[in-house]
Amino acid sequence: MIRCAIDAREYRQPNHLTGIGRFLTNMIAPLGEHPEEFEFVLFTGSPDAVPAKLQRLPGIRIEELPRRGRRVIDEWLLPRRARELKADVFFSPGWQGPLYPGLPMIVTVHDIMFLRLPALPPVVRALTRWHLRSIIRRARKVITVSKFTERDLADLVPAAADKTVVMYSDIGADWHSLLVNRDRHAPPAVPPETFGRYFLYVGNFMPHKNVDLLVKGFHDALNTGKIPQHRLVLVGGDDENSGRILRLVKRLELEKKVFVCRDLDDFSLSRLYQSADWFVTASEYEGFGYPPVEAMIAECPVLCHQTTSLIEVVGSAALPITTLTVPEMCNALLRAVRTTPAERQEFIDAGRRQSRLFKPGHTAEDFARLLRSLILSGTSFPVTDAIGRKTQSFMGENI
Repeated sequence: MIRCAIDAREYRQPNHLTGIGRFLTNMIAPLGEHPEEFEFVLFTGSPDAVPAKLQRLPGIRIEELPRRGRRVIDEWLLPRRARELKADVFFSPGWQGPLYPGLPMIVTVHDIMFLRLPALPPVVRALTRWHLRSIIRRARKVITVSKFTERDLADLVPAAADKTVVMYSDIGADWHSLLVNRDRHAPPAVPPETFGRYFLYVGNFMPHKNVDLLVKGFHDALNTGKIPQHRLVLVGGDDENSGRILRLVKRLELEKKVFVCRDLDDFSLSRLYQSADWFVTASEYEGFGYPPVEAMIAECPVLCHQTTSLIEVVGSAALPITTLTVPEMCNALLRAVRTTPAERQEFIDAGRRQSRLFKPGHTAEDFARLLRSLILSGTSFPVTDAIGRKTQSFMGENI
């Protein structure tokens, strides 16, 4: 039996999963059903925030941590408790972990956007880069969620190249269930019929997502008179940036055409995907990108700027936004509207095929293989990646 200690502090609020929390849940939930082979010890300061489905599993054990004193917890309490419980491996679903874990450590790098985009002050950037490099050197294995992130990380931290494992995130069985079991749920919080025909964006409103550009491009497309019935629905947002987008909507007099929906439950979101004309994103940096995959699974055609990991995630299943300019955004929306029903169906079919790469359970299978190889056999499975380099890959299917 393999005992894996996990930094589960990403579980912060009941009934609210961050992207990393979702990644972790989909990774360990299927394996937690097999206590004869795996035991996962979840260290968290908020035990009530651990998803109920994990709390019920026989292979899951929850250990409460103090909520304050992160550095002391990281460098002393967490590794000490993991060793006391005789854990075989320490796993962090994010890139941060103890500098001296005292046992084999696996960390996850979803992206290094925080070091690539000009948001951090120079001193903070330098310290963060040093910390990342130190963690990578001490980790036995490093999981990345795309080949793009693998290459991006190796460019910044060359020591990562020989210990990286690429694991694409799956969406989880729960999401698939939402799409087919509509009668088991209460009516959606926001009925799709409210908006008529609409473009859908899902995500936060941080600057690199270019939601401003999307709103301006939609405004120009409306002014052509060619999409008079369409609306733009923005799902998500964040406290820091939502005000900026709402002010832009008001300045452009789009209050009756652009709608912002925050804090939607997953069922309501799934219905919005299923009813949208197109899912659209102009993001310029993604380590993976859940929303395009959710859209493809929901049979909503995708319109996106194909860059960073989105080249892998959507493949040839998306209508491209070629440049990040307002005129191109406008033209891309008009191109989407001009597609014939048959052409639109081709994008839907391509998305359905592409989404098979993220079928439920594959991330758990990959993680189980990694744990077995690291703890039991001590071996790995080298393969050649898309650009001809040797890498460590445990993906069931390759893009």
